[in-house]
Amino acid sequence: MKLWIFDTDSTPQRFPLLRLMDQIEQVVGHPTKNYFVRKSRGYGLRVNEWDSLLDEQDSISVQPSELRRIGSGVDEWFYDMEALSVESDIVFGIHDSTAMFVDGPESVVRQIVKPFERVKVHTSQ
Repeated sequence: MKLWIFDTDSTPQRFPLLRLMDQIEQVVGHPTKNYFVRKSRGYGLRVNEWDSLLDEQDSISVQPSELRRIGSGVDEWFYDMEALSVESDIVFGIHDSTAMFVDGPESVVRQIVKPFERVKVHTSQ
């Protein structure tokens, strides 16, 4: 199940990606050992480096601390990002500066989005 999260914050990124990552870890009950970033567009040296790498490959393995640093949305930030937490089978990110999203098993995804105020179900068109 995919849900859109429209909550914003005051960072240049505009979305509380760290809060979403914290919530994912809290709900699944353990920190992620590695993320597989599948999309990375935005502002900053590392973000653009990942974007270039993703031109050549489907995903790149990223340490949680590195994704959290960029995900804070202050010195570097995403406007389009997708990452997979393999241990929990959760996909999350930011879609084209419009909203954050989380996708995975329905019961888990519903728990993840509980603290967010502006949530909508993804509908395919």
